[in-house]
Amino acid sequence: MFDRLTKGEPFVAEWKSKGNLAMAYEPIAGGVIAEARAADLVVVSQATDGNDPPMLTDVPQRVALESGRPVLIVPTKWGGTQYGQKIAIAWNNSREAARATFDALPFLERAKSVELITAGESRDSDGTPTSSAADGAAVHP
Repeated sequence: MFDRLTKGEPFVAEWKSKGNLAMAYEPIAGGVIAEARAADLVVVSQATDGNDPPMLTDVPQRVALESGRPVLIVPTKWGGTQYGQKIAIAWNNSREAARATFDALPFLERAKSVELITAGESRDSDGTPTSSAADGAAVHP
């Protein structure tokens, strides 16, 4: 499916698969993160409900948080027909959140709905809120 979807596109696409049963007890997130840092987009599968081998359970979270690159996490029950119809952005008004949101613009512009999720607000030394959902929504008018 990857080859079919990327054939003839005006970008370089490369499939790299990390992990096999022989490596079942070696964490592979570090290797994926190292490879990811040279990529424009990293696609990883969502962790399952605890049935993954130990080396795979932390890959989606660690790649998303530690690679510094855009990461598309494919849900385990994805049917393979459409993607990016509903997008959620975690926003905390940080440099990383702004970078991630900007990197996701090609997906955001095509989505049917985008939800901006925040949890609490950061406050500066005098108690003034420094983070709001409006800040995230303003990244790209």
